[in-house]
Amino acid sequence: VGVLVGLPQGGRHELMLLAFAACLRRAGVNAIYLGADVPLDDWRTVASEVGARAAVLGVHLEEDVAAAQAVVDQLNALRPPVAVRVGGGRRHRISGARLLDERVSQAAAAIARDLRAGAA
Repeated sequence: VGVLVGLPQGGRHELMLLAFAACLRRAGVNAIYLGADVPLDDWRTVASEVGARAAVLGVHLEEDVAAAQAVVDQLNALRPPVAVRVGGGRRHRISGARLLDERVSQAAAAIARDLRAGAA
């Protein structure tokens, strides 16, 4: 079981997301780093193939919002749904996902706790 970590299609600001994936791994979470500019269909395909329980999506710029919302909607529509958390400067513009703490290590620790408790 893994947690997908990536940016929506068109998203390019991946340095903080890479650091986040490393923090998840240090917390014992199987972080599957997808990287930047991940096409919408790839999110669904990878989530299904690996049985992802959660996904972390970076939403840094205004131009990332529409693509990020499409990813969130698609992952929420899967059965079972994939719990999505969003971080970045435009995270408040996304609906249907939980917002991440701005502090990377605290956000990663919270996801690890949720996964251990069975609440992705």
